[in-house]
Amino acid sequence: MAAKKTYLNFILPVGTAAFAHVYKPDDKAPDGASWKPDGKFKITTIYDTDEVLEEIRASLVKFMMGVYPNTPADTFLLPITQVPGDDKKADLRGKFLVIAKTKNMVEAKNLVDSRGKPLPASVLIKSGDLVRVKVSASSWDKTEKVKIKEGNKVREVDEQVFGCNLYLNGIQLIEKRAGGDNGWGDAVEGGYESPAEANDTRKEAAGAPVDDGNGDF
Repeated sequence: MAAKKTYLNFILPVGTAAFAHVYKPDDKAPDGASWKPDGKFKITTIYDTDEVLEEIRASLVKFMMGVYPNTPADTFLLPITQVPGDDKKADLRGKFLVIAKTKNMVEAKNLVDSRGKPLPASVLIKSGDLVRVKVSASSWDKTEKVKIKEGNKVREVDEQVFGCNLYLNGIQLIEKRAGGDNGWGDAVEGGYESPAEANDTRKEAAGAPVDDGNGDF
């Protein structure tokens, strides 16, 4: 019997939302694009520096060491990337990106304002908004072919790769920049609040994101 999959649940620091596919999956690539959409609901959070992610990075490494105790900590592939300084998108150069995805649309009750109240259907989370993202980290491993040069010869060898993905569980809208215990902890002072009289009529998904155990998300 396969070992039960373990998860690390946490909330990312406040950052800027980008490439937001919150209400419709990423299922269409721009004309001429060299990549294919993965059909997932997703959101990327952008940070100016890596300092705000130090605690998250340390927690992810500790989590991975618990799953793969005999693997060097500095070899884990974490879901935190830095945009190259020569990237074609000048406004992203040097920024740090964290991506969270899910197969199913996030339930409306998990799209909340700064006090943890569900957002009304008229308020949509978009790229450019300030957000906090609730995620679950899940480990994965696979074998890849790598080329090794030996003198004038090149040969392929198998190499085991270890990393983790972030499942998107919920999003908290802190500031709208683009057009009891609620599980989010304390309210973020001065953040966006849903109108008291608003009624949410958004259709909810059948259930929360569920990992099917095959490493896909």
